[in-house]
Amino acid sequence: MVYIEDKIKSTDTSMPYVPTPLDLSNFVSDKISSKIFENQSNIMNEQQEEDDFIKNNYVARTLLNEPELPPITWSNWYKEVNWPQATLLCLEPLVALYGLFTTTFIWQTIIFTIIWYFLTGFGTYGIDVSVDFILSSIYTILTRIYIYI
Repeated sequence: MVYIEDKIKSTDTSMPYVPTPLDLSNFVSDKISSKIFENQSNIMNEQQEEDDFIKNNYVARTLLNEPELPPITWSNWYKEVNWPQATLLCLEPLVALYGLFTTTFIWQTIIFTIIWYFLTGFGTYGIDVSVDFILSSIYTILTRIYIYI
């Protein structure tokens, strides 16, 4: 990178530098061109290219060495479920539904629900949400409460 203030001022660009070409000697460029011709003469077929790709690619090499898993069917789907994670994921909404249908709606419950929703329901966001989103969520909650009353 070459910093030339006069060239920068004369051009209408916001680039802080003006790139210049490399000054290579003829000897270096001759070596490069001879390597290019050498590489072109040794063109590999597709199988060799694929083998080289697999040798140099960790993911492809690992996938070739891994045994193939059986397909998921109706008879073996329950073996493929991560049950601890699925239980934790489904348990909280089930408890919420149980509470929804067994708790009488009073104003203290509604206030607690709204506060609890905004303090814990957003995970990493916490209280850091926009006002219009809060208002729309309150409207949604109150609308759902009105429907059940």
